[in-house]
Amino acid sequence: MTAATARLPVLQNPEWQTTPDLVHGFCTRRGGGSVGEYAELNLSFKVGDARSAVEENWARVRAGVGGHLDLVTMNQVHGTTVGEIGPDAVSPGDADAMITRARGVGLCVLTADCVPVLLVSPAAGAVAAVHAGWRGTLGGVVVATLQRMVDQMGVRPDGVLAAIGPAIGSCCYEVDRWIADDIESRWGVMADAIERYELSGTPKARVDLGSVNAKLLVDAGVEPRAVSRVGGCTACNVSDFYSHRVASRSSTATGRQLSFIGWSP
Repeated sequence: MTAATARLPVLQNPEWQTTPDLVHGFCTRRGGGSVGEYAELNLSFKVGDARSAVEENWARVRAGVGGHLDLVTMNQVHGTTVGEIGPDAVSPGDADAMITRARGVGLCVLTADCVPVLLVSPAAGAVAAVHAGWRGTLGGVVVATLQRMVDQMGVRPDGVLAAIGPAIGSCCYEVDRWIADDIESRWGVMADAIERYELSGTPKARVDLGSVNAKLLVDAGVEPRAVSRVGGCTACNVSDFYSHRVASRSSTATGRQLSFIGWSP
């Protein structure tokens, strides 16, 4: 953990800590001021939390990353739209991924079981932040993001580093089997990421969305050794992370944790 992020419990990819000027992290739910089911570091204004609490949480995040990144969020819609962010740090609106080469801009993803993916090309000076739920994973949002980096920024896939953050694991992510079938129909067999079975005669599957997205990146040209996993299963560790699936079992609300990446000015 760098001095810039030491004020909050932020998970980082240790292999990236020597990359000059790169600022990144995966926040937990700890270190904020929200209370009740939103405790503590909820950063979404859309889940029912008090606006004053969320604003305070964002202030803590900005202070925790040294106050030197202009943090940009997007309206995540479980799609595959990729927004390119310039030095003005204007939100792309409806999108599920962002890319930038601008310094001083922090790309943000909010999740509570979905997969946050951070990408960096040190050679091209490009970074990306991706939100991948099952719909975005099926649609190939990480592939679309990588391709946009190649087309717009001259990135070489074999020079890209990827960090896949805390997300629901196959241990807790049971879905209707057609979702798994559709993923494999489009992207190929995912033997290490998908397990099929019957539950009271109903076809089901367990899916590791993080592993699926890792395979998509590797199949698109990213070196396998360049893909890292950071953090565990959000549903297994609700004391540290928000989990929409766990909250929905008891019909309660929950917050969203932040993942971010950018270049210091």
